Amino acid sequence: MSAPPLIGRSRARLELERRLVSTTLVTLLGPPGVGKSRLAATLDGVHVALADVRDTPGFWDAIASALSVEGSDDPKSASLGALLGAERLILDDADAVAPDAIDELTRHTSLPILVTRRERLGLDVEHLFELEPLDEDEAVALFATWLERRRGHGPTDPELPWIRELVGLLDGLPLALELAATRSRVLAPRALVHRLRESLAVLPRGDGPRGDGPRGDGLRGDGLRHASLDAAYEWTWRSLGPDEQLVLAQLTVFEGGFDVEAAEAVARVGPTTSILDVLERLRDRSLLRAHGAELRLVLLRTLAHFVRARSDARVLEEAASRHADYYADLVARASVERRAIELPNVLAMVDRMQARRVPESHDAERGLRALLALAPTLLVRGPLGAFADRLAPALAASARSGAELGLRIRAAAMRARVLTRMGDLEGASEDLSHARLLAAKAGDSSGEVARAGVELALARGDDPHQWLVALDDRPEHALLLARAAARRGDRDEALAACARAQRGDRLTRLSARVLAATLADSPTVEGELAELIAEAETLGDLAAQARLHLLRDGDDALPTATRLATLHGDATLRTELEVRANAAAPIPLRVAADGSGFERGGARVELGTRRALRGMLARLVAAHATREVLAWDALLEAGWPGERVRAEAGMQRVRVAISTLRKLGLAEDLRTLDGGYALDPAGPIEVLRTR
Repeated sequence: MSAPPLIGRSRARLELERRLVSTTLVTLLGPPGVGKSRLAATLDGVHVALADVRDTPGFWDAIASALSVEGSDDPKSASLGALLGAERLILDDADAVAPDAIDELTRHTSLPILVTRRERLGLDVEHLFELEPLDEDEAVALFATWLERRRGHGPTDPELPWIRELVGLLDGLPLALELAATRSRVLAPRALVHRLRESLAVLPRGDGPRGDGPRGDGLRGDGLRHASLDAAYEWTWRSLGPDEQLVLAQLTVFEGGFDVEAAEAVARVGPTTSILDVLERLRDRSLLRAHGAELRLVLLRTLAHFVRARSDARVLEEAASRHADYYADLVARASVERRAIELPNVLAMVDRMQARRVPESHDAERGLRALLALAPTLLVRGPLGAFADRLAPALAASARSGAELGLRIRAAAMRARVLTRMGDLEGASEDLSHARLLAAKAGDSSGEVARAGVELALARGDDPHQWLVALDDRPEHALLLARAAARRGDRDEALAACARAQRGDRLTRLSARVLAATLADSPTVEGELAELIAEAETLGDLAAQARLHLLRDGDDALPTATRLATLHGDATLRTELEVRANAAAPIPLRVAADGSGFERGGARVELGTRRALRGMLARLVAAHATREVLAWDALLEAGWPGERVRAEAGMQRVRVAISTLRKLGLAEDLRTLDGGYALDPAGPIEVLRTR
């Protein structure tokens, strides 16, 4: 069976072709399984297989064999002579070849030479080309190709999310994807993912490569050139010195990348050895990838699995402790942007703490502080379910450890906010009540409880007034005021509050701009919308991305927004999207003229014997025809005709009744406007006449 098409490597191939026109020696670097040999095999030239070569005489013999000049007493001279008419020379799997041998070759020929290796040669004439793992889309496409070959059909739609997680767990390495696909006849992608989360043992294992050296990175025919991914890593592991093995083991505690400062804070090695020097050697061996302007270093997940299994548990535990200390301190003082970058590391620290049967009080409190510091980022990035699942045990452990009340108040209030957005209003109410009790006990007035109260009230359709008055003028509180004003239909106040929120951090500013865009009279111009979407993607703000995509033109706008909202896990946002999506063709509200009931889309609400609500709704229906806004006293008279009450009590009675009508189904129709209340003047209403 022939190998599948080369997926995701067209640009790399073109770049290699370009470099080989003007460069004497190019070293194609990359970790085991990334596809170096497979890419090199697509280039024209004399191909020399060097996987089994261990010395310089063997090197010249291999070249002579590739040029069909075997049997010469001087294979070196014979090879150099035969190369005169060649286009280029490709030396594949040259990891065990001495750099001096390749250096000598470059001094005797001007022929362009491509070398595939895991470690740089260190020659002056050498130009490096690093082959990166496939990106997510490319990896999914490659796995789908292997899937079709192995089981006779490609992935189904329900399988695609699992395949996307699978390719991430396998670092986008072509070899790992091929190995995983061999299990597809007995394991569905979902089952593969569950097993890979725990271990790489699910991948096929064999006898390993021949000899002590490495093998290639792809396929020949239908046979695997690596017997297993472990075999590919084993050769590299054995080639490392003790200091390199020790540092590499400690680097496995990082998640999602790290910088040199973090590595120096976490890793320990002998007093005469520099961590920086070891990092550079590991980088030269393709065991660390680098990306971004700040050169963050990344260790492949598959390699980390392999290394942890061969490392001393005590070394790993001590490194994890230093990792926790470093990131607990960092997240408390970092900017929003830095917190977003370090999110995987902080979550890894929290997860390790929670994995212990009985977390120590210091660790529990440290983990909770980290989660709260990350909360603004986690609230917009999601998934909210994972955030809630981490908050619950951290809160419980901190309560048992006697953590300070202020910390526990913030945690309970934050969990109420998370559950509110997930749609679990009952659970949110319980957490909010718990936070209020703790706050009363501590005399706390920080505003955390009020923020949770506002969000819960808005989700229920209640009047958030009692919570809003407790907020100060912080930008994030201005954003809540804007949302509350938008909910009651007061666009001018909402926009004014959005402007005040622009004084906040980057996430708050983005949220304020997105809300202002949704409230604008005219569609957001394409350039500004693209800028906002780019900013939301940079910050990982799925909620903002969903809202912004709904403002776009195009058939894919709503599906894209819905997909993002689902990934985020925000039930409130999904409801908001549904309402917005239906705004272009709104379902008319049908209301009985006497206020006895209303319905929309076939769902009917009867007010029965609720005389006050019936009277108020009847008055609101009558006022809608003339676009009249009703003050509280007019509604009080409609609901409780002839009753005399104090003004303050009357206003409160009307507010409660309005809140009840909204909860019953009029949240999007019953607006708070200047001067009082009205049914949405722009909303279509069909009045049902009663006998």
